[in-house]
Amino acid sequence: MEIEKEIAENLEEGCTHMMCVPDETSQHYRKRKSALTHLQVQHRGQYDGQPATKVVLLPKTGRRHQLRVHCAFVGHTIIGDYTYSNRQDTEPYRMMLHAHRIVLPLPNEHIAVTAPDPFIIAVTAPDPFIPDTTRY
Repeated sequence: MEIEKEIAENLEEGCTHMMCVPDETSQHYRKRKSALTHLQVQHRGQYDGQPATKVVLLPKTGRRHQLRVHCAFVGHTIIGDYTYSNRQDTEPYRMMLHAHRIVLPLPNEHIAVTAPDPFIIAVTAPDPFIPDTTRY
């Protein structure tokens, strides 16, 4: 799935620490910037008795809260994201967002860091990989 939606600073009362996908009818945002995220489904299953999907998110742009905002925009907030779930997701001890690999192409050296997956058993009873070619 490809999510290509602009992200802007949210100016709504009580939401100024958040970003948003601006719509054409609202004037409660500023600094619109293009944003592109690729999302690939890895497993479908359950987390704490609720439906959950493990995904790989690949940001093609680097906007503040981009992954969190794009997931919320398509209707699937990240487990444990208290802010973008409208303060509904309070149960997990942490947000289930993890950087598996970070690459820093610096002028004098190329740094690539990989970390193990901490969520190997977080989503249980996974279905086989199901590709999704939806574009938002």
